[in-house]
Amino acid sequence: MDLHLLEVMRQIERARKVDREVLIDAIQAALISASRRSYGAAQDIRVVFNSETGDLKALVKYTVVDEVKESWQEINYEEAHRSNPQVKLGDIIEKSILPSDFGRIAAQTAKQVIIQRVRESERNAIYEEFKKRQGEIVNGSVLRLEHRNIIIDLGDTEAILPVAEQVARESYQNGDRIKTYILEARRTSRAPQVVVSRTHPGLVRRLFEMEVPEVADGVVQIMTVAREAGARSKVAVVSTDKNVDPVGACVGMKGSRIQNIVREIRGEKIDVITFSENMEALLTAALQPAKVIQMTISEKGKQAMVVVKDDQLALGIGKGGQNVRLASKLTGLRIDIVGDSQNRETMRKKAEEAFLQTVPALEKISGIGQKMAERLKSAGYKNAADLQNVTIEQLQDIPGIGSKTAEKILKVLENYLPRPSEPKAERTAAELFAGLSDESKEKTGQEKELKVGDLFAGLDKEKVEEKPPASEETSQPETGLRNDAAAGEKAGSSGPEVKEEGETA
Repeated sequence: MDLHLLEVMRQIERARKVDREVLIDAIQAALISASRRSYGAAQDIRVVFNSETGDLKALVKYTVVDEVKESWQEINYEEAHRSNPQVKLGDIIEKSILPSDFGRIAAQTAKQVIIQRVRESERNAIYEEFKKRQGEIVNGSVLRLEHRNIIIDLGDTEAILPVAEQVARESYQNGDRIKTYILEARRTSRAPQVVVSRTHPGLVRRLFEMEVPEVADGVVQIMTVAREAGARSKVAVVSTDKNVDPVGACVGMKGSRIQNIVREIRGEKIDVITFSENMEALLTAALQPAKVIQMTISEKGKQAMVVVKDDQLALGIGKGGQNVRLASKLTGLRIDIVGDSQNRETMRKKAEEAFLQTVPALEKISGIGQKMAERLKSAGYKNAADLQNVTIEQLQDIPGIGSKTAEKILKVLENYLPRPSEPKAERTAAELFAGLSDESKEKTGQEKELKVGDLFAGLDKEKVEEKPPASEETSQPETGLRNDAAAGEKAGSSGPEVKEEGETA
């Protein structure tokens, strides 16, 4: 009984995390190798190990013969008969040999085989362990720096933090404690290589599980995480219990929980938002702190057009486009974000382009004959859209078109083409009506007066003469307004030449 061997096996099993079956196989392989060193490489050897008593012996197979010619596989009948009286010629018997019979070289060979097998088993155990732990956080200490890669001691093995997985603004010294996210475990010719990361979004997710009990218990679930390591992260959470506020649970009392996470990732900012199945609601929350006033998501759900107020545009985009990029990662949408004024101008241009595509050909416009249409086409004006911004001088340059004809053409085109936009600020009709009476009171004798008729008549605005003195107009505001209306009606009936009522009198 070899109880000492069993105790050694137990110690190796605990210290090296090697299975007992692996140790037994290693010992058997070592004995076979040592036996062949001592008794010949061609011998048929079998090793028997009793795991309960620790007994170990090697058995060599021999064939019983009258005359031994090959000593490594044959045994004399008389010698075999002494150990087993029932043996016959041609039988195969097994003869036991003891490890004590091995020479120094054989014993050294057995030792090397055992060490090699134990190391291989230990490497496989480490590899399988970290392969199962992939996606978890592991603690370690910085050992050294190799080619800008950080080598971290994990206890059982070493991990590598590649340059691509490091946060640019973080730096470490030898001995610093560090939390990392396990990316993968790789087999190598030597020890298994564990690759870890400090930039993976999973690191933020795991830190929330460590710091927020509701997340660890599953009451609060982290649906998506978008991260730009070292700068900002956005985390979308949802609660399975209507009585638990998911955002409040993650932030903690006075921000205590989230501050622990921020401290671990070296001051990186974290935005926690409520997840929603409604993509519009989720995108609105993802673009915070900017406030969305209008949103359009494509039918395929791949792209979104977002409109914010002009003073919120910088917040929506973020520094270097960071906010909109994180929102895009969080929602999986390609986001185009514009200001309110830019959106209005874009919509106006689209409406104008759509309108111009519907304008008829020149020869089909009432008031322009076939000959006139041919003259305009010869000058490069193929349809009414080409004449949108044409001037009377440009029309007069066309052979066969005089001033009266040019005026007539412009008059006809007013019914088909939108009037060119003025360079001054846009005002809605409601604003014009609302400020009409006040503006008429404040106008001076040197200012032009806005006519009500100009709002309805499709006529070109022409220069109007000066109004009566402001003192007269303010003393009779209602009369002045009626005069404006009368002037507008007169302008609508008499053509493009517009004169004020006082001038007619």
